[in-house]
Amino acid sequence: MSDIRRRKGKNGNVTYQLRWYYDDANGIKRRASKTYRTHARAKEEKAKVDSDLHLRKHVDPRSKKIPFSQLADEWQQSTSWLAIKATTKARYESVLRVHLLPLWGNVPLETITRGSVDAWVADLIRSGMPLGTIQKIHSVFRSALSYGVDMGRINDNPAKGVKIGPIPQREMLYLDPEEVNALADAVPARYRAAILLGAYGGLRAGEMWGLKRKRLNTLSGKLTVAETVVRVDGVGLAWDTPKTHERRTIDLPPFLCKELDAHLRTFTEGGTGPEDVVFTNASGGLQSESRFLRDVFKPAVLKAVPNKPGLRFHDLRHTCATLLIAKNVYPLLISRYLGHSSIKITMDRYGHLLPSQHEAAMRGLEELHQASLVES
Repeated sequence: MSDIRRRKGKNGNVTYQLRWYYDDANGIKRRASKTYRTHARAKEEKAKVDSDLHLRKHVDPRSKKIPFSQLADEWQQSTSWLAIKATTKARYESVLRVHLLPLWGNVPLETITRGSVDAWVADLIRSGMPLGTIQKIHSVFRSALSYGVDMGRINDNPAKGVKIGPIPQREMLYLDPEEVNALADAVPARYRAAILLGAYGGLRAGEMWGLKRKRLNTLSGKLTVAETVVRVDGVGLAWDTPKTHERRTIDLPPFLCKELDAHLRTFTEGGTGPEDVVFTNASGGLQSESRFLRDVFKPAVLKAVPNKPGLRFHDLRHTCATLLIAKNVYPLLISRYLGHSSIKITMDRYGHLLPSQHEAAMRGLEELHQASLVES
């Protein structure tokens, strides 16, 4: 526990020293103290210190004095960092290097306050920087400071709860079945099955280009998503796990199995072994998403669906969701089919496209009510 001692200086001024003992990270007993001008302020801080000591939330005062750059370095050497996906690591490293370390690198953790973080974010907003970019920068800062809380460097995260404002949502685009066929006809034959699999299987781009032949069984109509190919800054194309780190198996409609079977027989430059990928470039190598978009997808969109010039390959996932919704597929099944980490993501993204199910639910409630009136 702590105690307060009254001190009188040579000049006659009275101060109040708060003293307490704690065990540091190595289990060594240490003493800390802090001086206040008034007894009331010392008592207020004493209550906080005693509470933290009792709840084992006390932070070594020396830990709070390290600069943010040291915390960032410790974070990047930790198991928490190892658990982050390769593409996310590359983005975090870029944010730290460009936006955070130049400003916050030499700042001691104890002087990073909610107010200073709020003022910094406000300056970014006033600068005209896109809110989505600000959100990503702030998210990395908050994650680094959360690591500091977990490691006992600081008591609370000063970046938590800072408001950035609503991020403008990009208009969701999707195709109807006729438009999907038109787009599949407009791309080179090598990529026809990829377009159809995107629209009817809902695979992400990296999952598409990382799909191995052993993961696809056209006889049983099953496809397992277990790997993904991503571009990592400074590395190039690399293998990684799916976005949620979990594999999923989906069922494929018969027509899509036929299309994929024909693709497997025709395009074999990359090999026909179980470890070889289903979709390759013309040289048999891993497909670069950026080159595919530039050379294949965007020209085909302008040709086949010119009324949707902003269509992205990812919008084929939206297309898959809308097609499933149109057939009244249960939202939980859609969530699992698309590989969302939770059904909440599915409902937040596609809930507004479920009018038929909403209407059916209301009709059901109406029928129950009307039946009760007849029975009574």
